Amino acid sequence: MPFVARCCWCSQPFIKWLERGLHCWVCPTPACQARQAKWALHVNVLGKPTCVYVPLPKQVDALEAVVSGKYRWILYGGARGGAKSHFLRWLAYYLCLLHPNFQVVLLRRTYPELEKSHLRRVGNEVKRLGGDFVPSARPPVVRFRNGSVLEFGHCQDTQDIENFQSAEYNLVLADELGTFEEDMILRIGASARIKTPQFRPCVVGSTNPGAVWVRDRWINKEVDPTRYKNYDPAQYHFIQSLLDDNPYPDDEYEQMLNELDPDTYEAWRLGSWDTFEGQYFKEFKRAIHCRELEIPPEIPRIGGCDWGYSPHPAVMLFAVMLPDGHMHVEQELVFRETVAGEVASSVTRHITDHGWTMYGIQTDPSTKIRGGQTGESIFETLSRGGLPVLGANHERVNGWQRLRHWLRPNPATGQPWLTISPSGCPGLVRTLPSLVHDDTKVEDVNTHGPDHWADALRYLVMGRPAPSMTHKTIVIPPNSVGAMMQEVMASANPVLGVDRVRQGL
Repeated sequence: MPFVARCCWCSQPFIKWLERGLHCWVCPTPACQARQAKWALHVNVLGKPTCVYVPLPKQVDALEAVVSGKYRWILYGGARGGAKSHFLRWLAYYLCLLHPNFQVVLLRRTYPELEKSHLRRVGNEVKRLGGDFVPSARPPVVRFRNGSVLEFGHCQDTQDIENFQSAEYNLVLADELGTFEEDMILRIGASARIKTPQFRPCVVGSTNPGAVWVRDRWINKEVDPTRYKNYDPAQYHFIQSLLDDNPYPDDEYEQMLNELDPDTYEAWRLGSWDTFEGQYFKEFKRAIHCRELEIPPEIPRIGGCDWGYSPHPAVMLFAVMLPDGHMHVEQELVFRETVAGEVASSVTRHITDHGWTMYGIQTDPSTKIRGGQTGESIFETLSRGGLPVLGANHERVNGWQRLRHWLRPNPATGQPWLTISPSGCPGLVRTLPSLVHDDTKVEDVNTHGPDHWADALRYLVMGRPAPSMTHKTIVIPPNSVGAMMQEVMASANPVLGVDRVRQGL
């Protein structure tokens, strides 16, 4: 079937339209067409009003979000072919012409990317708008007659952030947002600080799925609360842009996307943020691996601990082995800039408050390393603080393979061997699917990502046999702890893919 783009408001196919000299695509529904026309950009050419831009319905959604003043951080993105880069430029033109002395910067990660995607198109576009493009300026700039300025920049390395520290803008635009590092955007975004009665400063980005930090901030709205304590999800707004929203590409472009591998197709054609190129644990799916279980405190717990102080945290996981051989990870504790003695005290108090008995905590082997020193090791401090620490197996590749095994379904039941509580372990649920392959050791995880939760889980599962070796039919005596657990499992009810125990024991 030929590719047909449709209006995101009423699902009608677009039609070609001639609007005051401009050939464009509009929705045939009168109400939708009027809403598009409201945001059309007109300029005077020889004394006659001429239309130079009519936004598509999804672009109108983004325009309305920007001018509403409700959001500090706006993301317009998703699948390829959604006209994201084109939209950012025309958003800048529109606001520069609407507001005198308006200041905008449009960024790409590298200068060659900036040149290829924007600079080679700007000259012809701004001629129709009455602006002057100065490509030889550093940075290249567009100046409008009303005093507004559109600046073009890049931020390839961390030191490039300094180029924007003293700058002030009404609007910061970041094209292909996912190619930037998170701290780059947060720090440059602080330069959006020129506030007027007509416009609240904000940051608008566009990108395809793939960058985990973008997904965490705009899609899932789950960032590390120990690192970003002032994160306000209400200030982050996402407008999903798909190929189906854009009538300008042809059938051949859609066919090209259809020929991609399944994972890339999901991201580039369907705009999925759950799967991306280079993802390490593709086995992990929230719908099947996340569930809530209310487990009696009498059931013994096991633990896994990855050590860290700063900038990386220490992560402690608590899990339960269920009677059927499955494992459920129910809680996590995260410590930043906390010394070993304080960690031991906090964890011991947590265990006592819950009335648990710990079988052992598989602990990061690096805590035993003295580095030629004679003082007490971190491992010894944790042990002296009352924690039943055990030296974990540190084999990385074997450990990740063991974890993959636990993530797979039990052939007998179809349920995964390992499940996680999303409310008790938000960091683990957030970071596990975000890990990527190492560039040089492809069988290993890239350690530059948030791998501390996964390391704690790796230590934990390496302290257990492979799940297929633990599954066997056993007779559970009545009124025993095992019988209690069977009752818990039997009372679990599927709700939207998550098992929830409705009544405690």
